Amino acid sequence: LAMNRAISLAAGAILSCQAMCAEVPNRTWDRLSEKGSGDGPSAAKVLTADEVAAFGGKQIPLCMIGDSITWAQKGDCWRKFLVKEVPRVAFVGTHTGRFGFSHAGEGGNSTAGVLARIDDRSRVPDAPYYHLMIGINDCSAAKSDETVPRVASNTVVSIWKIIDRLLARQTTRKVFLGSILPVRVAKNPYRDQAGAMANVLIRADLNRRYPSGRVVWVEYERPIRRNLGEWLGKRDLVHPHESGYRQIAGMFAPMLAAQAPVPWPGKSGRSARYGVCVENLWVEEQACTRPLIPGWYVVSFSAGDQNGNLSVRLRNRTDKPNSSYDKTFSVVAAKGRRCAFDFMTGYDRYGYSVSPFHLEVVDGGSNAVHVTNVMVEKMRPSRMASRFGRGVFVDSESPVCEGELLVEEE
Repeated sequence: LAMNRAISLAAGAILSCQAMCAEVPNRTWDRLSEKGSGDGPSAAKVLTADEVAAFGGKQIPLCMIGDSITWAQKGDCWRKFLVKEVPRVAFVGTHTGRFGFSHAGEGGNSTAGVLARIDDRSRVPDAPYYHLMIGINDCSAAKSDETVPRVASNTVVSIWKIIDRLLARQTTRKVFLGSILPVRVAKNPYRDQAGAMANVLIRADLNRRYPSGRVVWVEYERPIRRNLGEWLGKRDLVHPHESGYRQIAGMFAPMLAAQAPVPWPGKSGRSARYGVCVENLWVEEQACTRPLIPGWYVVSFSAGDQNGNLSVRLRNRTDKPNSSYDKTFSVVAAKGRRCAFDFMTGYDRYGYSVSPFHLEVVDGGSNAVHVTNVMVEKMRPSRMASRFGRGVFVDSESPVCEGELLVEEE
């Protein structure tokens, strides 16, 4: 498999940051919560065979980097609305949101948090196009009028460093830099002021720093502030509502389509078979998964000749207090068919820590059931299991949805 010709989906130096912008636990002010792996059916359209052939080699691979605004709670709605506006977009990333779209956002990140992982391809994979929105967590360090300019300036300096590292990658074509969104935090109004000032500093210096046009400013703040009451509602708000994600997707979509018109190169002149790059995270020799980063996953397995209801207990292995995962799922086994279910790990540092998972399967009589061909994978937009495979492979048999990156099967 010539994986060096595909965008890597599954695959530093840590910034010594100033005290005002240091990475601290629970940086995001509001509590993150998630009741399941997504409400209702998948938001993505399943592509026909003709559409797969038409999209193959002609997509816009986009990696979205940021903090919890990029992925927590309603964050995957951003990608849901974006793919409706730009069907050619294909999301690249190591994390998976509630609708199965890939991204590289991590809750609680400040600019220091992004810089700490920016050179790790297993956390920020290569892509031709990036969308970066970061800095609002840095701005929570502003506690008075006097500290706002310093916090804003420090935030911008770190944003430049992130962009420089992305531009240094050979695969990078453009970085879309999103302005820091307006927020309301009653206990700390200076947070929003620092974000607004950071945007002013970026606007003033962006073209001088990057005259080639490889960094594209996406102006979210000014249109939002013209109708701030509708954006914020009546309560404190850092993460947009679903309607807010629809708005910013609508702002970004035409810019993405205009700035990324050239198809990502694929094979031409001969027929090519396209699929989606999948990684099976189950380690058979250890009877557990690799450590799972926060996100949504699908578990599937074969249960031999079993028929009827089975109970699957899924637990993580961690010695960190208050980070345990222990849930039981009910699945229906039918001879010749694979069993499957999806789950969410939890948010890192908000009741979950990166750790391996193992499973136990019993039948209705509480008898242990031997299962084979276990597979644990990032949840795809279809919320269905991919065909079984080991390691990293291209699945050209399972349904492909909008927003998934198509790669060529060798």
